[in-house]
Amino acid sequence: MERFLDIAMRILDIGSTETIQQLIRELATDRGLNRIKQAMEAEFVLGYSPSNLSFRRHCFPLLRILAHEEFRASLVLESEVGTVFNFVYGPGGRRGTFFFGQVAQNLTGAADSGERELVENTLHTASVALFNTLNLNHAAAIQDGFKAIVLQLNELLVRIGPEPYASNTNATFLFRSAQHVIDRIKILLKIADALPTAALRKPAAVVGASIDVHQIDFPGELSREGPRHDNDHADVSRIKILPTSEEINSHRNEFLPQRSLAYPHHLEGISRVLDFQFRLLREDTSGQIREAVRTVIHMWDELVAVTKGGKNATKLKSQTHNVRTLVYQNTKFETVRCTNRDGIIFTASFDQPAKVQALKETARREWWERARYLAVGSLLCLVDSHKRATFLVVCERKVIAADYKRQNKGNEAEVNANDDLASDPRRARITLRFAQEMAREDVESIFLSTALQVLVEFPGLLFASFDPILKSLQQISKDGNVPFTNWLAPSPTLTYAPDPNARQNVEVPPPLYMTKPGATLKLDSITNGTPISYSIGCDLSARQLEEATPLDHGQCEALLASFSKELALIQGPPGTGKSYLGVQLVKVLLANRETTGIGPIICVCYTNHALDQFLEHLIDDGIEKIVRVGSRSKSDRVQDKSLYLKAQLEEQTKPERISMLKAKGEIMEIERSITAACNQLYEPASPAALKTFLQEAYSVAFMDIFGGDMEDEDGFRTVRRKRQCLFEYWSDELKEKATQDLVSAAEDHTKERQTLSRQQNELERRCLEKSHVIGLTTTGLARHADLIRSLKAKVLICEEAAEVLEAHILTALLPKLEHAILVGDHLQLRPQIMKHEFSIENPKGGQAYGLNTSLFERLVEVEWFGGKRFPIAKLDTQRRMYPSIANLVRNTLYPDLRDHPSTEAHPEVPGMAKRLFWMDHRHLEASEDKLELIQTSHANEFEADIVVGLVRHLSRQGTYKSGEIAVLVPYLRQLFILRRKLAATFEKGALLSEVRVATVDNFQGEEAKIIIISLVRSNQRNKCGFLKTSNRINVLLSRARDGMYIIGNAETCGQVDMWKKVITMFEKGNSIDKHLQLCCARHPQKPIFVSQPEDFHMLSPEGGCNERCQWRLQCGHPCFKKCHSDLLHESTLCLEPCNRTFKHCDHTCPKICGEPCLTCQVEVPGVQLPCGHTPSKLRCHQLQELNQVRCTELMGRKLDVCGHETTMQCGEDPKAYVCRRMCEGKLPCGHKCKSVCSSCTRRSGDGTGKTTTHGPCRIVCGRNYSTCPHSCEDFCHGDAKCAPCSQPCAIRCDHSVCGKLCREPCAPCPERCTWGCKHRKRCDMPCAVPCNINPCSERCDQQLDCGHQCPSVCGETCPPAHFCQECAAPALLGRQVDLITLETYAEIDLDLDPIIVPKCGHFYVMSTYDRHMGMENAYRMTADGRILGPRALDGSEARENLDPDEPAERLVVRACPDCRAPLRDLHRYNRIVKVAYLDESTRRFCTIAQANYLKLYKEVSTAQNRLEAERSQFLYRLSNNSKRSIAEDRLPKPVEERIQGAHVLLNKIWEFAWTVVEEEQPYVRVRDIVISKRRREQTESAIPGSARGGSTSTAYVMDSSVVQLGFRLKAYSLFNEFRWDALWDLHSIAESDKTDEATQRKLRRRIISEIPRAYDLCSDLINDCQQANLGKYEVEARVCRARFVALFRIISVALNVLLETPAAGSAATDQRQRQQAIGEPHFTSEEGIEQEQQSLNRCDDLCAQLPGTVGPMQAKIDEAKKFLGGMTFYSPVSAAEKEAVYKVMAREFISTGRWYTCRNGHPFTIGDCGAPRQLASCPECGEGIGGGYNGLASGVSHANDFTELDQRFNRMRF
Repeated sequence: MERFLDIAMRILDIGSTETIQQLIRELATDRGLNRIKQAMEAEFVLGYSPSNLSFRRHCFPLLRILAHEEFRASLVLESEVGTVFNFVYGPGGRRGTFFFGQVAQNLTGAADSGERELVENTLHTASVALFNTLNLNHAAAIQDGFKAIVLQLNELLVRIGPEPYASNTNATFLFRSAQHVIDRIKILLKIADALPTAALRKPAAVVGASIDVHQIDFPGELSREGPRHDNDHADVSRIKILPTSEEINSHRNEFLPQRSLAYPHHLEGISRVLDFQFRLLREDTSGQIREAVRTVIHMWDELVAVTKGGKNATKLKSQTHNVRTLVYQNTKFETVRCTNRDGIIFTASFDQPAKVQALKETARREWWERARYLAVGSLLCLVDSHKRATFLVVCERKVIAADYKRQNKGNEAEVNANDDLASDPRRARITLRFAQEMAREDVESIFLSTALQVLVEFPGLLFASFDPILKSLQQISKDGNVPFTNWLAPSPTLTYAPDPNARQNVEVPPPLYMTKPGATLKLDSITNGTPISYSIGCDLSARQLEEATPLDHGQCEALLASFSKELALIQGPPGTGKSYLGVQLVKVLLANRETTGIGPIICVCYTNHALDQFLEHLIDDGIEKIVRVGSRSKSDRVQDKSLYLKAQLEEQTKPERISMLKAKGEIMEIERSITAACNQLYEPASPAALKTFLQEAYSVAFMDIFGGDMEDEDGFRTVRRKRQCLFEYWSDELKEKATQDLVSAAEDHTKERQTLSRQQNELERRCLEKSHVIGLTTTGLARHADLIRSLKAKVLICEEAAEVLEAHILTALLPKLEHAILVGDHLQLRPQIMKHEFSIENPKGGQAYGLNTSLFERLVEVEWFGGKRFPIAKLDTQRRMYPSIANLVRNTLYPDLRDHPSTEAHPEVPGMAKRLFWMDHRHLEASEDKLELIQTSHANEFEADIVVGLVRHLSRQGTYKSGEIAVLVPYLRQLFILRRKLAATFEKGALLSEVRVATVDNFQGEEAKIIIISLVRSNQRNKCGFLKTSNRINVLLSRARDGMYIIGNAETCGQVDMWKKVITMFEKGNSIDKHLQLCCARHPQKPIFVSQPEDFHMLSPEGGCNERCQWRLQCGHPCFKKCHSDLLHESTLCLEPCNRTFKHCDHTCPKICGEPCLTCQVEVPGVQLPCGHTPSKLRCHQLQELNQVRCTELMGRKLDVCGHETTMQCGEDPKAYVCRRMCEGKLPCGHKCKSVCSSCTRRSGDGTGKTTTHGPCRIVCGRNYSTCPHSCEDFCHGDAKCAPCSQPCAIRCDHSVCGKLCREPCAPCPERCTWGCKHRKRCDMPCAVPCNINPCSERCDQQLDCGHQCPSVCGETCPPAHFCQECAAPALLGRQVDLITLETYAEIDLDLDPIIVPKCGHFYVMSTYDRHMGMENAYRMTADGRILGPRALDGSEARENLDPDEPAERLVVRACPDCRAPLRDLHRYNRIVKVAYLDESTRRFCTIAQANYLKLYKEVSTAQNRLEAERSQFLYRLSNNSKRSIAEDRLPKPVEERIQGAHVLLNKIWEFAWTVVEEEQPYVRVRDIVISKRRREQTESAIPGSARGGSTSTAYVMDSSVVQLGFRLKAYSLFNEFRWDALWDLHSIAESDKTDEATQRKLRRRIISEIPRAYDLCSDLINDCQQANLGKYEVEARVCRARFVALFRIISVALNVLLETPAAGSAATDQRQRQQAIGEPHFTSEEGIEQEQQSLNRCDDLCAQLPGTVGPMQAKIDEAKKFLGGMTFYSPVSAAEKEAVYKVMAREFISTGRWYTCRNGHPFTIGDCGAPRQLASCPECGEGIGGGYNGLASGVSHANDFTELDQRFNRMRF
């Protein structure tokens, strides 16, 4: 027992991931549980006892295992871990109470005897083990036995240590750790009291409460009137996130608790906090949805009336709640599919909104692109006239451009596959998924409902923004795993000690990890190397730290306070460096992470933008091991740190890979089931679906209905119409079954997706454990709650914590957290909520709820802790704003805010009279946007124009870079207007690229040099709107560094108290006016006042004033522009005439001064060139170098290279001239070369001659194929054979076309043959099988269109009327139609010998065509030509008049005697045509298989050569890699890569083998079709009343020789050969002295594990080769098997030596390893060796019997014998030998004109003579194939058509 516990503990401590997973799986088995049971049910003693187990050596190790972090860390072993802890709990909790009761008793006894160290070391471990047991067995927590144990442990904790959180610092680390866990257990037990199986506690009356408890209608079963609906529960963990239909229709008010402790509540402590946050947050989100849907239902009649009136969308507002709601009319569900990510998804269509329908295509697309409606993740509700509600989520949103539709007009599938919101002017389409698990009612709403349906949208409400938070709160409330509960839920019953340094504050203890003995933080990372350290109780002061770091005094105090408190709050006014301080905190913690053991630091922000900013700061400071969780990062630098990318590099364990593959396979199966069920629900009345249903559910009725032959167009008999009631009953049953199948499959799909998600989460968990910093948003943390909670993270830092809802913070407080640092400012932005009634800013009762009060603000401003406040560290020095700007927030909110001296040095704003100014105006805000469906935003066009003018003015100063000017607005509508105007305004590019435009809420935490603010609101009612709260005003006024300019109506804002104070400060500084005062840098004395947008252009057109610029340009000319900045002045282009002259002439420059002169362009006539020609004109600058002027005079010349005459310019060099004439040279094929002359004929390298090289002929070959109606489409290839036909196969039947390429084997058609007539029964064989009925020879009795009898034979398609013998034209009547008697059409008697008219129209009499097609080869016939019956296809029936020694003539498709078109379409010759089809498919199969095999053989040969050639270099790299640490269960990476490369090729060979198995060959597939049909007929014949039994009277007999076994066996042989090479390569690596001992041992074990499988495959191959008479491959398999056995013996000896070394461990361990390594005793026994020696002797016999095919392998057999006998050296086959083998194999399927098949059916070719000259054997099996006198051996047959196919494939060989 002790050894078992010790091994398990060691694995958990130091084992690899895979070994830990194996341990946990083993513990969850019966054997493992029995070991745990032995330990738990024993009696423990503290001292020595020979009969009892020891507490120290047995109980304590078991507790450590149950409490180990790795034991519960894996996310893929939840089931196994649950099994273990359920077993620990035991039946009724008896095993758990007995065991933990013993633990408590022993610890009490140890405390009584003074063994304090044992108690301290064990108490925490025991507490964790007990907590894990209770946490996974919630029902067990209500057992009194466990409560008594917890109380006993708590009493023991009090005995051995001081009171928790007391002021004295002697509390040990172990004491606080145990206290922390026991507190969590207490909370868990309290939560368990509320379980349904226990009595719910009554709501307690609160002392001093002002509200009577009886006035409160408590939730769920606590309500006096009972639950309000089916979703009303006292336990929030049982409440569904989204409202149920019953909840929507309920009229009772929900239970909404208030924050105050004076308000009665049914819970206390942290449970009450969690309940409060959950209920209010759910009411703020789902409650809004409930009210909106309820309103839609109540107004349904009005909604229908609106629809009938022609409007397609309407805006509804609740009569009691101002809920933003959009309703999309006439919703229809069009398609459904299933995906791995979202499960079942639908494409829904609805009427375009009325305002959108009137728009044109482009405008409609732009509207949908701009609109924020139906965003991905938006929550929708499907409501129908039955008042049913189904919640859906948008998962795909498409807006396709109109031109895309036009471009794909012909591709309807492509267009329909991309249905989107904007393409259809009447209907919009969106892709949706279920918001929660699919229920039966949801299926009815989506698939079966015929009622009017509408989609209700709640704009701005994303399901993912609240669903994970609420679910996380439910989980936390269920298990109570929340740290810092004393601070999160203060209670009058708790005792709080005062802070010794600030008596008005409560004392907060240090983080648990800081109380470890010797815990010290070194601060060198932020002190530039100065050795300073911090520990609890040290005398390090903020002043000392300030001197050594760049931090100011406030930041130093905050830093030290953060390290000394487990829950630390840091408040920082704007610009005080909160983010900078956060980075310094992270740097210090990471520098000490090894000593503190804090694990990865969790950095949480509310928004993705804030998170990216913080992580970028960390990257800038050199922190690299960062992982960013979530996919919405817009930063390229942070995107590289994403968890998704990091997890791709994490390797899976083998069980994980197996589990993931299994889950993926299950998902694919489930998706097929879902698709089938959805199709049935979409078309429940379709005949095909109903037939399938009846066949499965009502087989007797199915046979009764569908058993006869009288069927209507739907597949039903006429009698079905009389059974409409029965039809509807079955249809309803079909719907019911399909609904059940769909719901069940959806549940299974969800489970399997969760399994896949757990597998991925486990990889991500291991990736996160290796990181140093984990960044994520609060919503992302809730979404990945299980993943993050599994980490060993102890520190959390939350940025902008005052902007985060308390519910979000609660979900971020992980159970293992020991230190939380919240950084923020509660005087800036508050958290955002939907419902104003819950806002603290609502004067009408909102403070009672205060949902938008963050945890940060609550701890600082609301809560009292025993009459004391929670301590907060305040930053007081701002480095951002110029002092006058800082005064705006200093004089209103932060009286203690100080300015850093550097702020005084901020420069003035160029172009502006003042750095701080308010432009006051009275221009009213814009009216409603006519295109908006919901009017919730505002705009002000006047302010937008002023802002654009001001931005342009500032950008013209040339001072500010891109992004240093920012425009802030409170409303999105104004934001869009500004972006549009700035994008249309160009100033060295669009102004939008130079300036940042953002809303106030999205700019918190950011800054800019210049801030321009548009307040927007300006109305008669003086409603300030969005900016009425001091928090938003604070953010708005504190973003600027150098200057700030406000554009707005001061009268509207002045109604708000803070705005009134701000306006007063502006007035005192004379900085508010109706005119915005600009300043000209060059004329500062001239006032410029702007009051209208056009004033910027009038008064400051260039960024200065409207006077002309007085400065000279660089050229000396005066500047002609208006006054502007230096930058614009330097870039001004002078427009005066140029005064410069040219060097070489007297001409003046005609350009303007600002342009470069370049060269003189004056035209000079009459100048003669050196060649003698005189051009009409030259440019002046050309006269300076006439020899460089190229003469353009045309003249004729003969090219000396090719001899062609051509016309070229005089100045062109004939030697460099490229001849463009056609070559016309004669090619070897006889055609003329059509290439360009210059590409064929070139000057030789020495320049004295020429070389001519023609390219390939570009004329299409055009030769006809003999086995198909196509011609070769390749370019001319001379005498080489044409490549296989790559056109679509021309073979077709009455049911379908082949669909493959012509060179590929056709797939056999399994449908029933359509041939038959009234004289003969219908052929009952499948279409691909040769027909089993005799052709009818009677004349057809049908009438043609002319009214006369058809002249053709019965069973064939009647020809057109012009073939009528009585009506035919004279030319047709004079046609010779009998090639024996030479009679014409007019002379024959059609009743005796009808004509047959093929599709080509060249008709002959039936007897002529019968002889031409060879009917006597397919049927037994009388002497007068009557057909008796079909001949057998296996060759057992030969024609009576033929020599029995001659092989039967093959059945082939003949061509028309006139036009050579294949006669494939005549039913009379079906048996001949179908046999020929099968032969053709078989030949195609063989030839393609051989080509693919040769390609694989070449790849194997190359790989074998590479293994040998590169081994030395590989071993050198491996020796360099050996110094790296490698996991115990893994090989070095280079070895793994080498093994993986071999496995890829092995898999390729194995896949090829499965493509050539017998079951895939044409004849076998046809045989299987016949067998399947025969079995169905037998089944039908067994049904009473069936008329179909035994209809297949003629047996289908197949010639077994046509089935090719060789390809599969050759593939297996090749597989074994390369597997041997790969294993020998590993053996060579293991034997090298450059390989370390551990790697050698691992390699040998891998080889040992591979050999048994290889041995079995060789044995199977030997048996198959013996049956197929393939002696050559039998020998190869026997030799390969002998090698494997010999290698097994060698490695077994080596492993024995290794395992006997001391490094291998104990003797018992060595023995187990030796047994595992050596494994199969058969390979090392004498009997096994003797068996292999006899097998090699059999090879000798085969060599003697088959000297031609097997004889050359004698050397390989002899070498195998030596190897088996003990020789340890193996000689691989050389490259030359492999090449020779390859050529021999390639020749096996290369013919020179004639093909044969041996007795065993193997195809082969013989010599150039076309016949066998000597006795020879089959190259595959050794059977005789040739005899004397040029004759064939017995059993050998011709295979004529193989020749053509082989010739075509010849060009493709390697």
